Amino acid sequence: MSLKRLISLCLILIVLPLEGTNGKDSQNLSEKYNRYVGKTLHKFLNDFEEEIVNKYYLDEPPGVLIGVHIQMKDQKSILIYFKKIRHVTTLNKERNWDWDKIRKEKISSIRVR
Repeated sequence: MSLKRLISLCLILIVLPLEGTNGKDSQNLSEKYNRYVGKTLHKFLNDFEEEIVNKYYLDEPPGVLIGVHIQMKDQKSILIYFKKIRHVTTLNKERNWDWDKIRKEKISSIRVR
């Protein structure tokens, strides 16, 4: 991972704190979603298929894939990050990655907002 990408990821994680929950809710959300860390995005998307409204690429800087943003029916946004991207080319100026390939990526962290 390049130093620039690592710094960008750290800044995102600092800027996007867990919002709108108390401590107990925060712990429950962590347990609900963090069990997918180390698993493929495919597993997460299949398990929450009925709750997902939309999904977007997370790319920072623009054109450099770092994860995905999932919008849920309950108005929560789930930010899923990948540590190592192995199934798609990270850099894509057109920002049109193949979802079938992205689904194979392993989740390194999850943030809820």
